Amino acid sequence: MFLGNLFTVGIDNFTDHRSVIIKTDLSGNRNWVVGLTGGCVRVTINDLIETKNGELFIVGDIQDTINACQGNYYNCMLARLDTNNGQILFSKTFGYDRGSSLNSIFEDNNGKIVVGGYDNISYVDHNTYAIIIKFDIQLNIIWKKAFTLYYPGLINNIAVDSFNNIYACGSIAQDTILETMFLLKN
Repeated sequence: MFLGNLFTVGIDNFTDHRSVIIKTDLSGNRNWVVGLTGGCVRVTINDLIETKNGELFIVGDIQDTINACQGNYYNCMLARLDTNNGQILFSKTFGYDRGSSLNSIFEDNNGKIVVGGYDNISYVDHNTYAIIIKFDIQLNIIWKKAFTLYYPGLINNIAVDSFNNIYACGSIAQDTILETMFLLKN
């Protein structure tokens, strides 16, 4: 739903490669700019939504603070921001530290938040699992689905129709060359 706010995300390459969110009015006048990281800790914002109630949610990944500056370990990140000033109201990080990310976010007709991405859940089989998670507005998990077809997979985009059916598209890498696209519907 469009509430008259414009939000832009990107990377500020001039100051520690921070992810930034910019809020402008309909005329393009800047209301605020928030940089989410600096130094060694990296945050990548992959998607954002403004909900029907005017709340701002972002998804992406954050570099594991234990391994910061020591490798490419990152975990899923979901945060709710104050649309008045861009400050984080609360956030949630999770995932196996071999690499996990949320790529898409959508609000269903009941105000619940649905996200999609990937998670390296298992240390045993080293597979990347495509994940779909449904949260309430306080970011409590309602349900989580993780799946793989014996190959690494990820969700690139999530959509919810007027009947709250969830559609997800992504890819499954079957070998080092070929990737198969898929569409899921619950």
